[in-house]
Amino acid sequence: MAKPELRQLMNEMRVEESAGERTSRLLKENPMVAIGVTGAAFILIRQIRNFKNRGNMRISNYLIHTRLYTQGFIVSAMTLGIGVEVFKFYRKKWFPEAVDSTNAVTDGPADS
Repeated sequence: MAKPELRQLMNEMRVEESAGERTSRLLKENPMVAIGVTGAAFILIRQIRNFKNRGNMRISNYLIHTRLYTQGFIVSAMTLGIGVEVFKFYRKKWFPEAVDSTNAVTDGPADS
């Protein structure tokens, strides 16, 4: 059984947030999710609108192509997001002076 202090700490840490607040927080933390979902939605809408113009292609083949386009876009967005995070990590590790904004010159105006 949890100690009373631990239970009180857990209750203080619990933050009530609505679904909209949680969604906006998650999208700010990882914007590639929004890009992937939006791109997938646009691909699906495009494929639905072009369904009549598929010619003599079977419906099953058309649906498989739609799934492949959507998955390809999502995997590409995930790969791009991972690449950006790796770049940020190694940039901080190898070039800390370029990332640290406190190294800005604040001694005053330049010599004239």
